[in-house]
Amino acid sequence: MVKLPLAVPKYQTIPTHTQALAVLYGQNEEYADMWITNNCTSVLFEHNPEAHNTNPYLFVLPVYAMQNCSLLEYCKIPGHITSSNMENMIKELLHNDYYIATSVDAYYLPCHKAVYKKEHFFHQLLVYGYENDTLQVADHFLGGGGYFYMDEIHIGDFIEGYASAHTTIRNQNSFPDINAVRYRTNIKNYRINKNSIKGNIFFHLNSTNTGTAPLFLDYIPLDSFEKFSDIQFHCGHNALLSMQDDINSTEDSTANFHNAIHGLLVHSKIIRQVVEVTDAKNLLNESEQYVVKCTMLENIQLKRSISKDKRTVDRNLLKEAIELDYTICSELYKLLCM
Repeated sequence: MVKLPLAVPKYQTIPTHTQALAVLYGQNEEYADMWITNNCTSVLFEHNPEAHNTNPYLFVLPVYAMQNCSLLEYCKIPGHITSSNMENMIKELLHNDYYIATSVDAYYLPCHKAVYKKEHFFHQLLVYGYENDTLQVADHFLGGGGYFYMDEIHIGDFIEGYASAHTTIRNQNSFPDINAVRYRTNIKNYRINKNSIKGNIFFHLNSTNTGTAPLFLDYIPLDSFEKFSDIQFHCGHNALLSMQDDINSTEDSTANFHNAIHGLLVHSKIIRQVVEVTDAKNLLNESEQYVVKCTMLENIQLKRSISKDKRTVDRNLLKEAIELDYTICSELYKLLCM
């Protein structure tokens, strides 16, 4: 039996980011907060000409948090190595304090009640323990404002879901890779790094587009790949302006921007945390107003999902929130340069 420390993370976006934070908060909450402050102050938006049909995401950077976190030791195990002896590999990695994240088909996982035995749905799942033939797993969904949960599944169901991902992913000749991460227990003096914060705020204020290559979609169904080919990824404050343009250009009352608005809310909370940690007292009120406005924006999206209220995003409120982002980050950068 092995059960590694895990906790519900303070900030929740997409699984690749949220699962890394769950590991950090489970291991060392203080260090988790400091790493987020140092590294997670910018965003990425998936601009799509068909945005009104796709519920686009606004991602908190880094998207690949497991691979880019200095507090985690990361190892990628190629899929062709894992496929022949998956059960033993899972248990051996856990015994060596590695958490495991990989793509699985939720069709085979009872913990995904909405799609279990009904629909093939490919998703990254985190394994953090086992007892006999049962795995302890964690997952995250953005629906309903985002929720993170921990559950148990039979190891046979997990392996079947992993094998199904092999038969339907874009690369037919490869199983999904295994992402294994282990907390670096030898780091004893991790600290707030104002130079890192300053560099990331500068990036946020000055970055532009990154092109059309998907940065995070390693494994997607063959019949879904074409819909990603027109996506452009915009970074930093420019990502917020791109999101605003997509929303303003959408007339369809059924348009769904909840994923993007939720990402904006998480971003605003992180910016407020940075303001508090750096003791930028003159920005405390504005950073709190930023969070309040983004919370109001998300509440409108949540009402749309549970009622017949079909109001779209409050565009004036969104404009005010995005303007606050630029004001706060610009002033914060000036203070950090002193």
